[in-house]
Amino acid sequence: YVSDVEASRWKRVIHKKVGDTVELSSDLPTEGVTLAFWRYGGLTVADKDGDASNKHHFKDRLDFNLTSFSLTVRKLTLQDSGDFSFVSEVNYQQRETVVIPLQVHEPITQKPVVKKINSTHNALDKSCTILLECSTSSDSTVTYTWTVGSQTWTGPKLYHVFKEDDGNTAFTCTVSNSVSEESASSPFECNNDTSLPENPQDKEPSLVSLIIWLFVGILVILLLLALLHFIRSKGVRCNRPAQSENIHQDQSQQHVYSSLLHGDGSIYETVRGSEDVGTGDGCDYEPMRSCEDTATGGPPDDAASTPIQTKDLDKENE
Repeated sequence: YVSDVEASRWKRVIHKKVGDTVELSSDLPTEGVTLAFWRYGGLTVADKDGDASNKHHFKDRLDFNLTSFSLTVRKLTLQDSGDFSFVSEVNYQQRETVVIPLQVHEPITQKPVVKKINSTHNALDKSCTILLECSTSSDSTVTYTWTVGSQTWTGPKLYHVFKEDDGNTAFTCTVSNSVSEESASSPFECNNDTSLPENPQDKEPSLVSLIIWLFVGILVILLLLALLHFIRSKGVRCNRPAQSENIHQDQSQQHVYSSLLHGDGSIYETVRGSEDVGTGDGCDYEPMRSCEDTATGGPPDDAASTPIQTKDLDKENE
């Protein structure tokens, strides 16, 4: 029975980046070895006697040296991170198990972004206080390091106080992991108008904001057109009752004059009837008064004296 838990010796962590090749070695003597194999995640991935599992995810990326008993892993991926254990026996006596931790990292390929959060100027002692933030798009675990002159700090944010006499000061942020690093620097000068050089990307409006403003502009134009159409249509409807009133008055006057010419009955009743006729639009209009000129307010015309002449004609006929 061979155990890979008891009497274990851990070696330092090996850091590699995605795509690299790593060689794992126990650094144990190779003379008289009767048993040797490598384990990862509870599975035997390489064995001196060829008794290895085929259920691991390394597939054809492993090479086992039967002389030095070292294990080489090619084309590393993030999933390859973990502990590799070398178990062996010399003359059928188990030796200590060597455990080698492996950490695979995604390399940092883009420079970090330095952004000013806040800054103030003190005119009394001619100093400035600034708060900066450093960020990166890397998905791996990174370390942030700030450098100002000969001073260094760690962390994604930097709170710093400096003087006007310091002149143009460079603030450098470095993001790093165990296999790569990238840096970005921004100059800053302490004065009454403290500011960092603006990021050109901040000045460019986003596509989403352009679409929103275009939609709002079109909506405002449509609302104005609808309002203009409503006002015009309302003006046309308001003119219709006045036109109906003029037409009705003309028809009433024509009816009175026709009755006078043909000697019809009582003219008074005819005129009276014309006063009671509606326009059909629900509006009340001023009735005709003895054919008086409603426009000028003058005395009645010749048609007003016609009823008296008609009565004399009736008596002669009798």
